[in-house]
Amino acid sequence: YDAMVDKLIDAKCADPDFGQQTDVLALMLRSTYEDGSLMSRNDIRDELLTLLGAGHETTSATLGWAFERISRH
Repeated sequence: YDAMVDKLIDAKCADPDFGQQTDVLALMLRSTYEDGSLMSRNDIRDELLTLLGAGHETTSATLGWAFERISRH
């Protein structure tokens, strides 16, 4: 996972349109903390993993409830 995200980060930073992109990775790479420091690669990896896990879990729960409601009606 770390190696894959590092490759994505490197590719994103090398993109000439990086400053104009609005995807999650580009926004994280350009974001700063209150003290002005950038997010570290470890922080970005952790946040992306959280988003992936949270997105997967909420989608599966929603689908589960949808199928349950459809089967009852």
